[in-house]
Amino acid sequence: LKYVTFTSIIKMGNKVYFETPQGVKMQFETAGVISRILAFIIDYICYYLLFLLLLSLFGDFLDDVEWLMVLIGIVFFFLPLILEIGTKGQSIGKKLLRIQVISNYSLQADNTLYFSRFVVKIIEIFLTIGLLPIVAIGFSERGRSFADYFAGALVVVKSKTGRFNLQDLTEIATKESY
Repeated sequence: LKYVTFTSIIKMGNKVYFETPQGVKMQFETAGVISRILAFIIDYICYYLLFLLLLSLFGDFLDDVEWLMVLIGIVFFFLPLILEIGTKGQSIGKKLLRIQVISNYSLQADNTLYFSRFVVKIIEIFLTIGLLPIVAIGFSERGRSFADYFAGALVVVKSKTGRFNLQDLTEIATKESY
């Protein structure tokens, strides 16, 4: 993937403006607290239903269901990270709500960003029962949780209209290709 790096980032209201070294100005709307909470809930409902499906499919084949539950539990613990890496910042809930994780420094986040965001998100959600991310997203300058700050990420609304999407913008490597 080609990365588009930014020379400046300006926050105005719920919009974030980026300027590339080629002078291309881009605007994104930051995702709000409600859409991020809904995406989280949708994700975990899907994970839970998939967990129940796998348990019902494979539970009859094994005598020791507890080991199966532990194995499936480990897989599902890392499933949010795996999906976010595999879908380039869009889990099932984020895709349905048209939001995406991007980097502060380039449009496409990398695996290190996803992993560091995942680790800090686990800590902040489980230690504060989800209240810290909600407060941080609601009151921070760019609508970011501590996991987003730590990883250098933004969660933005994908364009609903227009002729470009994030994939199109990441393919802009030079002024000529713009």
